[in-house]
Amino acid sequence: MGDERVPISVIIPTYGRAKTLKDVILNLLNQRIKPLEIIIVDQTPDDSVKNLIASHSSNDVNIRYIDARKYPPSLTISRNIGVKNLSDKSEIVLFLDDDIRIGKNYIKDIFGFFRDNKNVYGVSKLSAPDKSNYIIQKFVEKILYRVKNGGRVLSHWWIDHPYDTNHIIKVQWLVGYNMAYRKEVFKHLNFDEKLKRYSWSEDVDFSYRVHKKYGGLYHLPSLEIVHLKSDISRIPKDYKILMALAYRIY
Repeated sequence: MGDERVPISVIIPTYGRAKTLKDVILNLLNQRIKPLEIIIVDQTPDDSVKNLIASHSSNDVNIRYIDARKYPPSLTISRNIGVKNLSDKSEIVLFLDDDIRIGKNYIKDIFGFFRDNKNVYGVSKLSAPDKSNYIIQKFVEKILYRVKNGGRVLSHWWIDHPYDTNHIIKVQWLVGYNMAYRKEVFKHLNFDEKLKRYSWSEDVDFSYRVHKKYGGLYHLPSLEIVHLKSDISRIPKDYKILMALAYRIY
């Protein structure tokens, strides 16, 4: 079973995180069922990621390196570049951040859910809000918007989270550090490159457009994933606040 591959292409944009990226690649190579390919889209100013990929090879998974350093640092640009370089054999496109950890059945569980549910166009494991924002977020969602199940896009780009649910639920948005879509989605939609740098809510923007066109987005709680939220190359808090305000207006 460890040598079995499924038609999933994994796209990982990266910027300055060679150390955590190495662990993500090893996680993927140790999956019980492996993806078809891993596409690294690199915008790191030095050669640390390029050298990392050069030193890693696999007989089971095609690891592809794309040098995107000629473009301004941008998560949306990097994801679109990855999509343009998908294998013809790919059927599902999985986006992962370069600072996550996944369980050994992660690829198997994603593929199985798509295979068994033809009306599914996207899946993710949504997370609860940060502890620092939990009370405010819960007040906005539960009191002002009367949210029950979670996973909706509200007015002014507020989003609600599936707080403690252990059930599969249909949602309107997916979270960027782990989200998978059917390849056919990208015939009509791409990430908005006007949302600059390593962005804020570009994942909500894209997934909500998928929801409106196709429906079929689901929170899949069985997925084993942890987002480490590395501080390396993360935008400053003040800049992120300004970005959030500007993007809400946009």
